[in-house]
Amino acid sequence: MLTGAYNFDKVASDWGKLSVTERLAKARNGAAKFNQQFAEGLQDGLAIAWQNMPHIKGGWAYWQAVGDADYATKQFNAIAQGSGVYLGDGTLSDACFFVVGDQISSLPGWQEGAIAAALNAISRIAKPDVEIAHLANLPDTRLMVQGI
Repeated sequence: MLTGAYNFDKVASDWGKLSVTERLAKARNGAAKFNQQFAEGLQDGLAIAWQNMPHIKGGWAYWQAVGDADYATKQFNAIAQGSGVYLGDGTLSDACFFVVGDQISSLPGWQEGAIAAALNAISRIAKPDVEIAHLANLPDTRLMVQGI
């Protein structure tokens, strides 16, 4: 069984200061509100506090931190197209290497965005001469996910 939740703002910060064992205990207490048997069945778990992960500044991409809007948009659009690899004869192949996930979509922070990015990659592999539509402006993930 897989259950999951995201939290943010002060709650996420406070929970991130707890040990994994303490976070999982809080999660079991929350699960008990639904059903005690369900809570007791949560044997093992994983709890990630993004603020404690080295080189990670959050649970989703925040392109606005990359640089000014024009630079960030240019980088995003280049990554979305995928990259070729250099072949033995020195020529560059069609795009065959892709970063796929919600962060490479117009819906960052959402599973639908991850699916859209995967479909874009498949489309580029099937028709390498047809580019993925470029975004003129990148979405503000914090606004979309947190509403702030």
